[in-house]
Amino acid sequence: MKKKKYLLPFTVILILIRCGYGDPARESYYVWVNKSDHTITFTLDRFDPLPDREDFLPVTDEKTLESNGQIELTGGGMAYSPPPSDLFDKMTITFHDGTEVVYCRRDYVPPHIDLLPLPESYNKQYDPTFNSNYVQEDVKNGTRWTYTFTNADYEAAVRMSEAQEVREGE
Repeated sequence: MKKKKYLLPFTVILILIRCGYGDPARESYYVWVNKSDHTITFTLDRFDPLPDREDFLPVTDEKTLESNGQIELTGGGMAYSPPPSDLFDKMTITFHDGTEVVYCRRDYVPPHIDLLPLPESYNKQYDPTFNSNYVQEDVKNGTRWTYTFTNADYEAAVRMSEAQEVREGE
């Protein structure tokens, strides 16, 4: 009789666990695809380190992306799939010919960081620090965020770097 008394609560607990009761850990998959004609080196930086997550992404992380290549990072393990803006605050992109552009999140800038104003040639559409520029796709255990570099990204970088050179020369 005692065994039957504990069987029902134990069965209910097993069913709830099996059915996904609660918030299971979710992952984010960050994918950068290079569809441009240029090899790209990009550096992801954080203004502040991720607490207890240095193993996932250090304060600065550099990646090289060949033309027609792709890079994927996986992170999360939380009750939600963090967007790219939770992964990094600044991305420095250097193309194989030396053209370099720096994109920074503008919604969160600590007081010790001094950002230059954006040049007129800035186009938000080519800024990989904006979540809206990523294709968001739900996958089995999380979310995949994909940003695709194209030749238009390179052309935007050239315009921005030229504008920055003019401002520095003034």
